[in-house]
Amino acid sequence: MVDDARGETVDAEVVAIARDAPGRRVYDVHFVTAAGQACESRVDSGSNPPPHEIHVGGRAMVHHSASNPCSSFLLRETTYPSRWPFMIVAPMVIAVCLVAVRRLRPRKRRPVTCPAALLK
Repeated sequence: MVDDARGETVDAEVVAIARDAPGRRVYDVHFVTAAGQACESRVDSGSNPPPHEIHVGGRAMVHHSASNPCSSFLLRETTYPSRWPFMIVAPMVIAVCLVAVRRLRPRKRRPVTCPAALLK
């Protein structure tokens, strides 16, 4: 899971289609990683492919692992960009909300006590 999270989502070019059926979509893509490594791999969308058109020469969004980006076994089709921005912004929003709640919460006041000298 860590290796997958460290990977990236890239825009790939569809170079061949092995199977494009309602139950399963299998196609070959060509993409370049952020490190500049060119890869050509096979994508198997699984038993429930997202509803979008795939054609040779078209584009598909794929997510690859960090350690082996060209592996067809670790490559998967995705319809959304990388989760890294969300993984950074969400904890910051939660932290800001917790600080705001703490500041808005009424503070407990210590009871006021009079010194014994004033009571005489």
